[in-house]
Formats: sequence, structure tokens, C-alpha cells
Amino acid sequence: MMTMVMLLLTAGVCGWVIYPLLRSSGAESAEADVPLHELSHELIRLGRSLEELRFDLETDRLSAEEYARLAAELERRREGLLSRLVEKGKADAAHDKGPARRCPSCGKKVSRSDRFCSACGTALR
Repeated sequence: MMTMVMLLLTAGVCGWVIYPLLRSSGAESAEADVPLHELSHELIRLGRSLEELRFDLETDRLSAEEYARLAAELERRREGLLSRLVEKGKADAAHDKGPARRCPSCGKKVSRSDRFCSACGTALR
């Protein structure tokens, strides 16, 4: 009985450790599908995290070494996110270059990526 419990516990711990590694391998292909607004929100969250780190350093909650390490990681993530935003913006801009379309309700010109008309609020897709 005790052996069975230990075996199940060991299997659970191994699964808990391995799952994030397996999940991250497919994350790269999913990153291309992330909408522009979600990337923008993530950039804002990273900026807030950097502000909180600075505050923690100023209030002596973090040592200078810990701050440098954590800030460098956040900056690295921020730079990667900025490059993804630029690429995503270029791809969206290329997608928008097509024949102009108009709102079926009010006739205002709308871009191809718009979901709603900015003038009357009509759903476009």
C-alpha cells in the first residue's frame, strides 16, 4: 500500500515538473496568433512590473543584485515583445492593404481589420 502511494506521488511530481516543459515547446507556434491588443497589454504589464521592481529596490525589499537580475529579465522580455509588436503591426498593415470597404449601415470607410464601425458601432464581421 505504501509503495503504491509513493509511486503515485512520484508520478504526480514528475508530471508537474515535465508539463511546463512540454507545453512551452508548442508555445512558439501559438505566439504568432496572439492578437495585437494582447501584446500591447502584456507590454503594459511588463512596464508596471519594472516600476514595482524599482519601488522594491528603493524600499530595500530587493538587493541591488536581485534587482539587476530581475530587471534584466524583464527588459529582455520587453525587447522581445516590442519586436513581436513591430512584426505583428507590419503584418496587420500588409493585411489591411486591400480594397477599402465601407460599413453596411452608415457607409463610413473602415479598415479590413475593424470588427465594428467606429461611427455607428455596427458589427462588421
